[in-house]
Amino acid sequence: MESNQNNIPQLEPIDLRELFFKIFNYWLYIVATVIVFLAGAYLFNRYSTRLYKTEMTLLIEEDGGDTYGAAAIMSNMGYGNPRLNFFNEKLILESYSQVERTVKKLDFGISYYRMGSFKSSEIYRPAKFNVEVDSLHPQIVGVLFDVSISGKNKVKVELDYDEEVMPRIFNLKLQQGIEDIALDFRSGVYKTGEWIEGNSYKFKINVLDKEVDEFKFILHTESALANRYYKAVKIAPSEEESSGMNLSMIGALAIKDQVFLNTFADTYIQYGLDQKNAISDNTMDFIDRQVVGIQDSLNYTENQLQKFRSENKVIDLSSEGSSLFDQFMEVENELARENFSLEYYKSIDDYISENEDFSEMSAPSVMGVADPLLNNMIMNLTNLYGQKTEVLATASENNPQVTAINNQISYTKKLLEENISNIISSSKLKIKDLERRLGELESRVMNLPKTERAYIRIERKFKLNEGLYTFLMEKRAEAGIAKASNIPDNKVIDYAMTDRAPLKPKTKLTYAIALLLGMIIPIGIILILDYLNTKIVSRKQLEKLTRIPILGVIGHSDLESNLIVHDKPKTSVAESFRAIRANLQYILKDKKAEESKVILVTSSIGGEGKTFTSMNLATVLANGGRKTVLIGMDLRKPKIFNDFGLKNTVGLSNYLIGQGTKEEILQQTFIDNLYIISAGAVPPNPSELLLDQRLDRLIDDLKKEFEYIILDTPPVGLVADAFQLMHLSDTNLFMVRQNYTEKEVLEFINDKFENKIVEHLSIVFNDFTPDSSYGYGYGYGYGYGYGYGYYEEEDERLKKSMISRLLKRK
Repeated sequence: MESNQNNIPQLEPIDLRELFFKIFNYWLYIVATVIVFLAGAYLFNRYSTRLYKTEMTLLIEEDGGDTYGAAAIMSNMGYGNPRLNFFNEKLILESYSQVERTVKKLDFGISYYRMGSFKSSEIYRPAKFNVEVDSLHPQIVGVLFDVSISGKNKVKVELDYDEEVMPRIFNLKLQQGIEDIALDFRSGVYKTGEWIEGNSYKFKINVLDKEVDEFKFILHTESALANRYYKAVKIAPSEEESSGMNLSMIGALAIKDQVFLNTFADTYIQYGLDQKNAISDNTMDFIDRQVVGIQDSLNYTENQLQKFRSENKVIDLSSEGSSLFDQFMEVENELARENFSLEYYKSIDDYISENEDFSEMSAPSVMGVADPLLNNMIMNLTNLYGQKTEVLATASENNPQVTAINNQISYTKKLLEENISNIISSSKLKIKDLERRLGELESRVMNLPKTERAYIRIERKFKLNEGLYTFLMEKRAEAGIAKASNIPDNKVIDYAMTDRAPLKPKTKLTYAIALLLGMIIPIGIILILDYLNTKIVSRKQLEKLTRIPILGVIGHSDLESNLIVHDKPKTSVAESFRAIRANLQYILKDKKAEESKVILVTSSIGGEGKTFTSMNLATVLANGGRKTVLIGMDLRKPKIFNDFGLKNTVGLSNYLIGQGTKEEILQQTFIDNLYIISAGAVPPNPSELLLDQRLDRLIDDLKKEFEYIILDTPPVGLVADAFQLMHLSDTNLFMVRQNYTEKEVLEFINDKFENKIVEHLSIVFNDFTPDSSYGYGYGYGYGYGYGYGYYEEEDERLKKSMISRLLKRK
């Protein structure tokens, strides 16, 4: 169990300090990115089209206490929706027809645009210029006209459109397209206030202010405007449990949106009132048609009565005749009205059976019919048909809303037909009874004198027509009063108002997003690049990747010289070599002071500073009074002799093949106590030569003469020479260069170290730059000050060395 738990990989805690400095090292780039993003946000806020939200609130009256209303009908059908009227009104508000009615009342047929430095913006009802259009003449619609002032009382007019989308020719008065007229607009300079005319256009441009430089305008059709605003108007309930409705629009020209929404609300309210007045109007039309025939009959019977009186000298009836006449008139008037009502019932029955449009039906109440159920059903049918017409403007017959309304209409028609059938049966029975009573009176009249009988017959007709005429005129007056007393069911709570702050762009939010992105994007790139970076970038990272001890850290040098310790002894890089020299005392503590120490320097690949470190380490040891020899054992690429001004004629390779002695290959440098054995001529078999026993004897001989022997070996990642030579060394230095050495290299050398293949191994971290260490100065001062006391002593030796070199040159 313990073994399994130990094998479970543990997540390393995030070093926030390291992460901070890793990001902080690139603060300049982050600041630059933030500035760029903020500048972009400023330009976006400055030149983006500002969109404002305009809102208004309507109050929709709910149906209440209506036993036979739409809500009651829906409840009988099983729907049981108490807010049916609210949602029906919402359908009307959302309909295309409502938008179309609004557009017809507005002056939105021409849109004007003011030209800016980078963009154009729409203006409403400009005071300094306008365009007059002949609506009876064909016009070019849907494209921009560019207008610029060309001189005193002159304007240059050009048509601005994409050739892929050809302009349309339209008759704005009839709102009809014209196909047989081709586009013939001629760009040019025209006089202001005069008609600019062609087969496909006719308008005049009025410039009322000298400050006007240029503008654009476009002509719209009503259908194009309706389509635009139909998509723009948003309708939603105000709050739960309320019958309020919010109307809103989002646009760049707030004043125009306010005008539209206010007109939209007024048109909607007027439409509702017109629907209520429609029944009264239909009733008055019906009465007017009936009155025409009755008035003719009344005039005829009146003339007959006057003629009969004058010819027969009849002034008055007898008491018996007068009594019979009054009874006759009572029964006949009642019979006439009942016949009139029966004809009305039959006309309604026929109308329902033959028509789907119930908007032309008249109100039964105005016709003297007091049946509340019949009145409500007819009113509901009229309203339902109006709602269906609204919905069908933007939906098909298969639309669920249309289906629901059709169900309401079918159910209401069925109830209405049953009700009318019962009313017609009752009316016929009543008419039969009145006709029976009238027959009895006729038999009694036969007992009167002939002249009196004729007089009664003529006066009966006159009184009957007069009564019917009076009855119809009363009903017409009642219908007119009912119409005049109608008030809208719905009303405006708040007229259109626009928010002061634009909905888009949100200035503060834009800057906040820009600031956030300006920081996140470069930081993200930094972290991604760092994650994808296969190089070793810091001492802390190096410590995490290996258990091999780190002997020291060598800083970055921009100097051309490789002999930093000699040429620039007071630099931090030179001091880092002194620190390494001090730390070597702890690494080689098992060696006696009088014993020679062999130090092998290698790396994974070329360019990691192996030779640079070997030369400067040898120099700093020699400066410390230690007799040191540096051996260039990279037989493939001899290097070290050039920096010391020596030759490579005879070197290690010559010695190993027996063509040179130790004395011949050993060269003294201009640095006291420092000697060099160069690699010599490049042999064909360098690896085999390094395995020769003569190399071991050479090292043994050199140990007798030198305190330190530095072996500059080939890279271990390319050849195995360094591994073959490690049996000669007392300690091995492995070079790792910042931002150069691959992380995978450490896996290779770690394996050698942990499996005891390579012993006495230490790492030297080379070319270290504090800014890249993710923690300023971390590791850079490692050992700083070690060997600091050598300065005075070494300065004296350096002076003597330089004098010696000058004497040799002479």
